[in-house]
Amino acid sequence: MIFVDKARNSVLVPFKNGKGNSELIPFHILTIKNASLSTENNISYLRINFHVPGQGISKEVQLPNLKSPGSIFVKEITLKSGNSFILGQALKQIKELLKSNKMEEQAKSKSADAPNREEEYVASESLITAK
Repeated sequence: MIFVDKARNSVLVPFKNGKGNSELIPFHILTIKNASLSTENNISYLRINFHVPGQGISKEVQLPNLKSPGSIFVKEITLKSGNSFILGQALKQIKELLKSNKMEEQAKSKSADAPNREEEYVASESLITAK
């Protein structure tokens, strides 16, 4: 079962460890590029693609600068289930979280740019009156 933690902006994906026990591994929502759901022979597949280095990433995504040649990044995960409703709900929650996070980032960037523009306007206005 996949969980979406809206409070921490993360998606918890189940993985089996070496002993066969399931563990939930968190992925921050900003690392997720997109997600999709497909159904084949009454089995549903939820595919989650991640941002990885070397993909021509936009300025919005900042991956860690790892110089180690042994660094490993997860490119995609595919979850399989006979219950399409559960995976459909997870996909819906992931997309909603991606959308709300993008809107928050855009609002922050606009509010951060607004004072700078006002200062530039005031500075240019004072230069004009000085002439």
